[in-house]
Amino acid sequence: LDKDGKALDVNPAACDALGRDREELLSLSIKDIDPNFDREAFRAFWENQPEDMPLLFETSHLRSDGTEFPVEVNGMVFSEGGEKYFYGIARDITERKLSEQAVVERELELRRSQRRTKTGTWEYNILTGDNRWSDEMFFLYGYEPQEIEPTYAFNVEHVLHDDNKDIFDRVLGDILQGIEPAPFEY
Repeated sequence: LDKDGKALDVNPAACDALGRDREELLSLSIKDIDPNFDREAFRAFWENQPEDMPLLFETSHLRSDGTEFPVEVNGMVFSEGGEKYFYGIARDITERKLSEQAVVERELELRRSQRRTKTGTWEYNILTGDNRWSDEMFFLYGYEPQEIEPTYAFNVEHVLHDDNKDIFDRVLGDILQGIEPAPFEY
């Protein structure tokens, strides 16, 4: 792109993704394919973006049929022959966005299910010592989410049943020694 946001060259992948031929794309500027394009923001970017500094951002592009799709743009500003240009490669991230949305929806379903059934979940990373509790886990023990810092010692003392504490310690010890533990429930 030049300082006006006009495409100076495009590759076949861009033509395919946008449903336009090369000549048509070269006659357009970024405002014609990016519905989020803001001329003032582009001018500020153009004036302030350091050269040869990689840049990664998300936006949307429009196909020739008017459908909009999310893209991740990876590029940089550079100079050649005393002129400043922007080189970018846009990648369609529709599948990633759909996957991200599915994860958000499943996490919301899990939180609702835990709230309804008064169950919680906790994770303990034996390598880092990090503990994570679901919001419902905090509520079950009379705390607001993030009110306390759940620790391994707290989990052993308050979460595990007395009959399971030795089993849990043995299994963790086996894992740390590289021994695959037998399946167990507690």
